[in-house]
Amino acid sequence: MRMPHLKMAPVVAATIALLGTSVWVFLVASKAPPEDRKITVLALSSTGRWLASGTSAGRIYVWDQGREQPAQEIREDHGELSDLAFSPDERELAIASDDLTLVPIGRAGKVEVLRDDEANYGTARFTADGRAVLVITGRGSIEVIEIATRRPSFQACCSTIYGDVAFSPDDVFIFNAGHQPSIWDTRSGGLVARLTKPREFATFRPIAFDIPRSLVYMGSQNGRVYAWDLKTRQLRTTSPPQSDYVDTISVVGTTGWIAYAASGRSVQLWNPETGEHRQVLAARTTSNLLFDASRNLLLLGTEKGVVESWDLIQSKIQRSTSSP
Repeated sequence: MRMPHLKMAPVVAATIALLGTSVWVFLVASKAPPEDRKITVLALSSTGRWLASGTSAGRIYVWDQGREQPAQEIREDHGELSDLAFSPDERELAIASDDLTLVPIGRAGKVEVLRDDEANYGTARFTADGRAVLVITGRGSIEVIEIATRRPSFQACCSTIYGDVAFSPDDVFIFNAGHQPSIWDTRSGGLVARLTKPREFATFRPIAFDIPRSLVYMGSQNGRVYAWDLKTRQLRTTSPPQSDYVDTISVVGTTGWIAYAASGRSVQLWNPETGEHRQVLAARTTSNLLFDASRNLLLLGTEKGVVESWDLIQSKIQRSTSSP
């Protein structure tokens, strides 16, 4: 005698198959990664006219802050985005990713690929005349690449791609962070000085200059900002610690304050001369911090794809710019 449930087997099987397909579709849909809108990089042109934001996936938008018009969209397809920088004449945007490219801004022009060697470029910094770009590669090589020839005029070894590299304000020296912060002569390529002993402190990442006070700042993995005297090259002071790495530093105009933060954390404010320290708890950044001197506002990117402009005196947002 056959059991009743065997007669229903084809129907049950079909039902199970249908349910299985529905569950599979749901799981695939739920696991599909959402479009990444988190801003990881910001750049501001020299006059404050142009503002650029980018995600690690290479979605880049450029706004003309003086006009009400749609953002210029740039799709970077050379790997994960590391850095953005405007040329001094505000005509081009340097994009550092696996390769190094220059994109015309606000005008018709050809995209220039300065390097297509997948060397993983971590930083892009223009010389004051805009003729060359300072970079650091995934191999730890520090180079100054001449735009006209695409050849290096300076090479030094070695730092770490985690650490920033930057020109001194007069382009005479190159500073690198990393395991052992150092100073190099731009023209001769020679080592000028080491700011620390090997691994004396936890690894340093961001670099910022305070010219009126003759200071260079570097942020460390130990949560502190270190300030060296540009003339004596001696460590002058350190900030109060935060619980996470210092991923970004910005000098707040001529106020004597600096802003620093870890990715995804609140902005810290510190005055090296007075020792004062406070937090702007609601200002949480996923990008580097920038100070827009033309508007006296601190800029930061958020995980929702919004660029927030903060009035630090009143501790409130003055403007929000959203990615399309």
